[in-house]
Amino acid sequence: MALTFVRTSELIRAKWPKFDLKVSRWDIPAERMKMKTPHVVFLGSQAKAILEKLKVISMGR
Repeated sequence: MALTFVRTSELIRAKWPKFDLKVSRWDIPAERMKMKTPHVVFLGSQAKAILEKLKVISMGR
């Protein structure tokens, strides 16, 4: 959370298809956001590295 500054619920309910690790971006659809507008989170290098490791652990890739 500290690396992305998103709400706890957004992080907990995040789905892998919404992450584009090639361009370091996480797209949160409007229906998931409090204000009902889509939200783009640009991922820093540390956040991207953590997500890449988590993806390997959770999906075995």
